[in-house]
Formats: sequence, structure tokens, C-alpha cells
Amino acid sequence: MLIILPLLAQLQDVTAPPAGTSAPPQDEIRVIGRKLRDWRGAIRLGDHAAGCVTKRSTGDRDIDQIGRDAMTTCVPMFEAALKDAYARTTDKAVRERSAADITQRMTACFEAQHDMRITALADRRAAQRSDSTH
Repeated sequence: MLIILPLLAQLQDVTAPPAGTSAPPQDEIRVIGRKLRDWRGAIRLGDHAAGCVTKRSTGDRDIDQIGRDAMTTCVPMFEAALKDAYARTTDKAVRERSAADITQRMTACFEAQHDMRITALADRRAAQRSDSTH
């Protein structure tokens, strides 16, 4: 089964770094988040591990990887619920409400994954810049 999910959720800025760490540049976080909103991918689900491919790249391999990682983490968690929502009833309105609820929970998963991975990438890039200036 092939599912294409445009990641349309607005990414939230990460407000505070973990204790004991310095904050990555907020500008870097915003830039990465803005670029990630343009990323599109497709995921293939089945009996084996989920595989994700980029359909529209951001032009930044690391940011594209954030999108793929979020999809391969979140989509399989909700795959069974989505299939069940469509198999449970023939009533289109009921199916659509169930799917909308599941999609909303999946979007929350994407946002959490994006926030975590964007912060990690911004930290890595800040560290690389710092290392290159010393």
C-alpha cells in the first residue's frame, strides 16, 4: 500500500533547549522548519519495514532526512487504525470522521518528531560552525 502524506502541519518553534545545553540559534531552527514545510514524501507500508522516498526535496539532504524519518516513525504507528477505520463501516461520513481523528493524531506525531529532529540538526550545525572557527 502506498500512502502519500503532504506534511502540511505548521511546525512550532522549539522554545527551550534541554537542561545543561546551549540553545541552537533560533534563526537556524526557523529556517530548517520553513524548508521542511516544502518537503513531500511517499511511504510504502507492508509486511516489512516502512520505506520512505522524497517526492519533493528541500534541496538539503539533512532536512529531507527529517521528513523521511518522521514518516517512517509515525505512519506505521497509525497504519492499523487507518485500515480499521475504512474496514469498519461503509458509511462514508463515519469513515471520514475516524480518518480525520487518526490523521490529527498522526500530525501531532509528525510535529513532535520534527521539533526533536530540527533541534538536533540545528545543534549539529551550530557545533560544526563553532568547531570550524576554532
